[in-house]
Amino acid sequence: MRSLSLEDLLERAEEKAADEKKTVEKCLNRSQVTLTSIRDVSKKFPDKDPYAEPSAEANFKVKILNLLDDLTPIPKPETSLIERHIVQLNAFQLEVARTAARLIPRFDRSRKIEVAELELHLRGLAKITVQLKDIPMGSMRQEEEASQIIRRIRVQASELQQLQSVRDLAMSEMKKLRDEEAKLNEQASVLRQSELSRKIESLDAEITILIRRIVELFVPIAKPAEKLRKLLEDRRSPTADIDPILKCVEDPLNLLRFEQTEMERAGHILRGYIERDELSIKQSRAKRALEAISELQAQALAIRERLGPLQKSRMEVLSSKEASELSKKREEVDDRIKHMKLQLDVLETNQASLGMQIDRSSLKLQHLKKEAEMLAEDIISEPVELTL
Repeated sequence: MRSLSLEDLLERAEEKAADEKKTVEKCLNRSQVTLTSIRDVSKKFPDKDPYAEPSAEANFKVKILNLLDDLTPIPKPETSLIERHIVQLNAFQLEVARTAARLIPRFDRSRKIEVAELELHLRGLAKITVQLKDIPMGSMRQEEEASQIIRRIRVQASELQQLQSVRDLAMSEMKKLRDEEAKLNEQASVLRQSELSRKIESLDAEITILIRRIVELFVPIAKPAEKLRKLLEDRRSPTADIDPILKCVEDPLNLLRFEQTEMERAGHILRGYIERDELSIKQSRAKRALEAISELQAQALAIRERLGPLQKSRMEVLSSKEASELSKKREEVDDRIKHMKLQLDVLETNQASLGMQIDRSSLKLQHLKKEAEMLAEDIISEPVELTL
C-alpha cells in the first residue's frame, strides 16, 4: 500500500489530467479565436441608420453581436464550466442559423463575401464544439474531485484542531480551578478547626440538641392543645391560662418567655381536660400527651436554665470582634468555593459538549479520508493510505 500526503495526491491528479487540460485549452483557444473572427465579420455589416428603416444587414449585425456578448467566458478549464460552454455554443449556433435563415435572403448582393466568411467561421465553430464535447475529461474530473475533497479535509482538520485547542485550554483552566479549590478547602478546614470555630460549633450543637428535645416534648401535646383552644373559644372562655403551651407549640423557643409556674399551670389545665376525656381524642394520643406533660413539668426548668445561658453565651461569642472577623473570613472562603464549583460545573458541561463535537468532527475527517483514499486508488491504480 502506497502512502501519500494530500499534496502528493493533488500533484498526481494534476499530472494525470495535464494532457486532457492541454487538449481542452487548445480547443477553447480555437473557439475563442473563431468567435472573435465571427465578431469581426459581423462588424463589417452596416450599423442602423437612425433616420431610415433598419436594413436586414443592420438587424443581423445587432443580433449576432448581442448573442456573442451573451456568451460567458471561461476563467479556467473546469469540467462544469466547459459543459455549460458547450451548451452555450450550441445555442449560439442554433440562434445564428435561425437569424441567418430569416435575414440573409434579404441582404444586398454585395454582401456575399461577408456571408461566405461568416458561414466558414460558423462551420469551423461547429467542428470545434463537437471536438470539445468529444474530449475525454475523466482525469480532469478526478483532479477537481481531489482538489475539492482535499479542501474539505483541510477545513475539517482545521476545525478539529481548533476544537482540540479549546478543549485543552478548558482542561488547563479546570486544573487551575481545582488546584485553587483544594487550597480554599484547606483554608476552610483551618478556619473550622480554630478554637473559636470549635467553641461556636460546640454551642450550636448543644443548643440544637436542647431545641430538638423541646420539640419532642411539645409534639404529643400539639393536637390536644389545639383541641382545647377550640373548645374554650366555642364556650367563649378565656385561653390565657393555656397560652404558654399554645405559644410553645407554635415555636418551642417560646419556652424561655414563660415562668415555670405558668408552664405548670397550663400543663395542669390541659391534663385535666384530657383526663376528663373532654377533648375527644384517642386513648393512645391521650396517653402520649399525658406522658409529655409530665416530662415537660419535670424537664422544662432544667432545659430553660441551660438553654438561656447557652444562647446568651453564643450571642456574646458571635458579637465579639474575633468572631466577626472569623465569620467574615469563612463567608468569603465559602463564597469563593461556591463560585469555584459553579465555574467547574460550567466547564465540565462545556467539556462534555466539546467532547461530542470533537468526536463528530473526527468521524467526519475519517470519512473524508476514506473517500479521498478511494479516489486516490482510482488515480494511481493501487491501494493508498493518505497521511493527514
